[in-house]
Amino acid sequence: MEQNSKEYLKNSKIINNTKFKIINGEISENIIFATFHLGSYRTIISYLYECGFKVALIIDDSVFTSQLDAFKETVTNILKGKINSDLIILNVKERTSIIKLKQLVENGYVMAVYLDGNSGINVEAQNFSKNFIPINFLNQQINVKYGVGKLASILNAKIIPILSYRVNENEEYNNTIEIFKEISISDFENKEDFEKKSIEYCYSLLEEKLLKYPTQWECWGYIHKWFNRDIEISFSEPSKNITKFNSDRYNLFEVNDSNFLFDLFSYKSYPISNELFKLIEKQNFDKIENNLLLELNQKNILI
Repeated sequence: MEQNSKEYLKNSKIINNTKFKIINGEISENIIFATFHLGSYRTIISYLYECGFKVALIIDDSVFTSQLDAFKETVTNILKGKINSDLIILNVKERTSIIKLKQLVENGYVMAVYLDGNSGINVEAQNFSKNFIPINFLNQQINVKYGVGKLASILNAKIIPILSYRVNENEEYNNTIEIFKEISISDFENKEDFEKKSIEYCYSLLEEKLLKYPTQWECWGYIHKWFNRDIEISFSEPSKNITKFNSDRYNLFEVNDSNFLFDLFSYKSYPISNELFKLIEKQNFDKIENNLLLELNQKNILI
């Protein structure tokens, strides 16, 4: 509930890199605030509401069904807002949503959307050639929806990336809301480039924050659905002679002086010692303790 607390929001650090005075709650242009489920992400909608914006929040079908009333009631009842403040929540799956959005934009509403709201993807039936674009993300290629880019193009809207993250987990009031420079169609050669590259850029901003605050992203549990690959997770027969690190399935990465092993199939990360990290990285497998070496081999980490 901290995310909709007046005191928590009041003590949030706001970084505004746009040309707009966001705190006034007035923008004369069509705007889509694009964000992710990072940090205290609900404070973003709360912040826009408190600034006096009329917000049209576009959300995933599953969230719409399960959390609509509670979310709206929390924002509108707990927060003060201004005279013009309003929050309308639209289901992305409803066919009439685009018509409603056009009407709302004409009436001065800004749009807000969580770009990583892909939890409803049916992996087995999903055709990533339609409505998805491949992007580089954390040194891998993932498939993400770019409908928000299309929507911005149709409505001649600017996209403003906005992220929330907690700088110090040990402090009571540690929330930062960072608003990045607006992205315009005129920044690109054509509308098609804008529709796709604007979304890719937003994900690059998320990636930058994840490298600093990896535990604050809610979507690790279903990011595997964004990959066009076999979803079966299994281990092959252990190698008799270990010759290399299995980079087809695993990655090594460092975050804030901590070391991790990342399973690209299950999308689970495992903390490992600095010593083991260096031994694997330098391929000094003969210096790894026998029982640990056996386990690494059985799990196809070393093959």
